[in-house]
Amino acid sequence: MHSFLRLSVAACVLLSASAAFAADPLVDVDWVKANLDAEDVVFVDLRPKPSYLEAHIPGAVHTQYGGLEDEWRTKVGAVRGLVRDHDLIAEHLGEIGISNDDHVVLIPAGTSSSDMGAATRIYWTMNYLGHDEVSILNGGMAAYVAVLDADKKPRNPLQAGAVDVDEEDFVAMPRPEMLLSAEVVEGLAAPGRIARRQSHG
Repeated sequence: MHSFLRLSVAACVLLSASAAFAADPLVDVDWVKANLDAEDVVFVDLRPKPSYLEAHIPGAVHTQYGGLEDEWRTKVGAVRGLVRDHDLIAEHLGEIGISNDDHVVLIPAGTSSSDMGAATRIYWTMNYLGHDEVSILNGGMAAYVAVLDADKKPRNPLQAGAVDVDEEDFVAMPRPEMLLSAEVVEGLAAPGRIARRQSHG
């Protein structure tokens, strides 16, 4: 795992990782509201913990992405952003109530392009773990709270505080072909290969 490049290098294969019967990559606010009570849907809030605790989609759990502590990435030497050991990620998913049978819906903040970057990174990582039932809320939390009534109150239901979670078992089934090592990339970028590609261009 030490030799793996940042997942951002391999993010270009995001779409090819989807299985034939995978969940739709994007869902909208109406879909979220229609599935608030679905037993096999887990909403995962990606915003900073204080924002999550202040108000979130009812039943949503929280995961930490970014900052000094990150449940998804690790650092080896000077290289940041490497994929964390898949067993550790699987353990975290189980701790926040996600099983292999659940449809996971990622909720970014929806306030900047980096929010979608975090969501797609986790989407990719879950595909790498063998889990294709993953979607992202289009527009994130900003879309969910955007519609206000005449009293300037959110029309969609919200919940404050942490959610009591029943831990589940999540078993990682990694797809190693989705991760590129530094050695593989170095080989692909070898002068001879580049020259051959240019000659056929």
